[in-house]
Amino acid sequence: MKSSIQQSAALLFQAQQTGQTIDLISGQFTDLTTQDAYQIQEINIKRSGQPIIGYKLGYTSAAMREQMKISEPNYGTLLRNQWIDASSVSAQLSRDELIHPLIEPEIAFLIGKDIRSQLTEINDIQNYVGAVMPALEVVDTRYHNYQFTLIDNIADSSSSARFITGQPMNLSNLVSLADVSVELHCSNQHLASGLASDCMGNPLHALIWLSNRLIAQGDYLKADQIIMTGGLTKAQATHKGDVFKAAFKNLGDVELKFV
Repeated sequence: MKSSIQQSAALLFQAQQTGQTIDLISGQFTDLTTQDAYQIQEINIKRSGQPIIGYKLGYTSAAMREQMKISEPNYGTLLRNQWIDASSVSAQLSRDELIHPLIEPEIAFLIGKDIRSQLTEINDIQNYVGAVMPALEVVDTRYHNYQFTLIDNIADSSSSARFITGQPMNLSNLVSLADVSVELHCSNQHLASGLASDCMGNPLHALIWLSNRLIAQGDYLKADQIIMTGGLTKAQATHKGDVFKAAFKNLGDVELKFV
């Protein structure tokens, strides 16, 4: 294993543990590749000791990929301790647990059964979806700010930090997933609007991409894993006392308070 992989993983893990941000690893170690970045991510997942409960997708919107000058999305890993319990009426997150968290509304899937073969059609992948859910993701880069390269972002598990999902719904209950819209509010003030179709035309396309990518690497999506399919609006700044609500047309609402 390249020493730059080991050193980068150590720097990122320390940043996560201490809450102290670091310089971009792509600037410190110029030999890193995309494959190396996923290996760094995997090293730190193992170091965390936390069970993997799913994955999060990044850059699933064409606008974000164009901005970053990349041709495809990326993914990070969701861990058990990142899932916020939404069973209470008012789910909360201590902002002090994170460094500089942002929040964005997303559509999430619960995998119904293992996906072990490559798929290309929406009609095929939807047979593996146990449920679709409204969701909010809290992202938090371990770098000094939110300016980074694709390699930096992948190594940092695509800025994975926390997430919350709302009431599960059977996918067949939605006439058209691509037409689902969302309104994001903070403390009753409207912040942004988005459409599910901004996620690769349909969030199911994002799920296909992730499933096929994992299979190509010798892994696969497993039953009961949660998949966050990417932000449907610009990520929004957070402050203590903020109460965020994402209202999804025909899918339901999800709410999170920062304390």
